[in-house]
Amino acid sequence: MLSVQSWSQAVSHGEQWPPRQLRCIARTSGEEELRLTGGPNIRTLDFHLLISRGEYVPGERERALERGIGILAFAEEREPQDDIPGSGAFCHGWWWMPETLYDETWEQVRGQTWQECRIEIDIAPIEYDTLHFHWDVKLRKVIYITRATVRFNRRKPQLLPPPEPPKRRGLFG
Repeated sequence: MLSVQSWSQAVSHGEQWPPRQLRCIARTSGEEELRLTGGPNIRTLDFHLLISRGEYVPGERERALERGIGILAFAEEREPQDDIPGSGAFCHGWWWMPETLYDETWEQVRGQTWQECRIEIDIAPIEYDTLHFHWDVKLRKVIYITRATVRFNRRKPQLLPPPEPPKRRGLFG
C-alpha cells in the first residue's frame, strides 16, 4: 500500500504522450508485505508513478507488455556526474487505467475533496516465503503491475457556526 504525498496533473499535445496524465509521488504506508532484496529498505524509497488514460497500445518499435497493465522499476542511487545531479534510489512506474475510472480519478485529484489517498498495486513476478514477498532488484529491475486501486478518503464536511443574530441599534431595530 502506498500513501500519496502529492499529485500533479498534466495535459499534452503530441504523439509521444497521452493527452492527459496523472502523476503522483508516494511512499509505502508501513503496511506492505514486500521486501527488496539487493537494495535499500522499501520504506526509504519514493515512488514516482504515472497513470495514463485508456488502454496500452504499443508503438511500432515497442514490445507489448508480457502481462499486466503497466510496469514498476527500481532505480539505483546515482552519484553526481559532470553537470548531472545525483539522486537517491527510488521506484518509478506507470500503468494504464480505463477511461471512465481515469476520468473519475482526475476529478477527485482536481477537486481536492480528499484527506488521504492510498494506492494499492499488485506486482509480478516476485518471490514469496512464509512471511513476505521479495523483489530481487539486482536480478530484475523491472516488474509488471497487474492491478491498481486508487482509494480516496474524504474530509469531514465542515459545519459552519450558526449566524449571529443582528445587533439591535435602538428602540426600533
